[in-house]
Amino acid sequence: MLNKKIIYLIVFIICSSFLYSQDYTIGSIEYENLKFTNRKYLDKKLDLQVGGLWNEAVKERITKKLIGMDDIIEAVEITETIVDDKAYIVIHLVEKWPLMVIPLAKYSNSSGIQPKFQIRVYNLAGFRKYFKFKFDYIPKENIYGELLYKDPEFFGIPDLSFEISTGLSSSVSAYYVYAPPSRVGIIGETETQQWNKDLYINSNSKMSLSYKIPDNGMVISPSFKFNNNNLLTADPADDSISGDEDSDNYGKTPITSFNPGGGPSSKYL
Repeated sequence: MLNKKIIYLIVFIICSSFLYSQDYTIGSIEYENLKFTNRKYLDKKLDLQVGGLWNEAVKERITKKLIGMDDIIEAVEITETIVDDKAYIVIHLVEKWPLMVIPLAKYSNSSGIQPKFQIRVYNLAGFRKYFKFKFDYIPKENIYGELLYKDPEFFGIPDLSFEISTGLSSSVSAYYVYAPPSRVGIIGETETQQWNKDLYINSNSKMSLSYKIPDNGMVISPSFKFNNNNLLTADPADDSISGDEDSDNYGKTPITSFNPGGGPSSKYL
């Protein structure tokens, strides 16, 4: 009796191994509930095509890839129907919402309401690209904007990401500021408006690559940054921007150079 049980167990294991390794030809591929992601991107990413090979190992590989795309996919389930040695594949997806708009605002006694907002796109054009736009405005002080683009699979390489961003910060929107009273602490003294002659403009750009080594998880991330700083002078008499007559550089055109990874450098022509 014991020998029969052993024989049955061996036969069961052999049959299970045979069923697990059974190969089929892909008859069709369908994506269910695909709303935001481009089908061409998924076909290329998953390396699936009609007429290709299908078995349990391929199914596990596809499932693992889709689970790894957790920035755009919430859940995944794969079902297949076998007819005459052909596998008809249905990939059920639950996608994450690709757009997020974040309006923010804060209030201070000196600047009033300070509006801010961000727009984030996590699946740009359905090809799993990330885009962000950020805008901050502080009345009577400065304005700031930023654009960022990220490709998590640069040149189709899964572990190589590319990111580029550019930002602009300026006090051009504030031609005047509140100056403190000349005699601090005197009863009845109030703050007065004073012309802000220094108009500061800063722009910056940054490019970076990030590669994760699959074997040990080490990340290599080189980056390159440009800074551009400029300082203009506002003339309150005619509401225009001009040079400072007391400056040795009056009437000359400011030229600001880009210094990768360093500070600003300006000269005049």
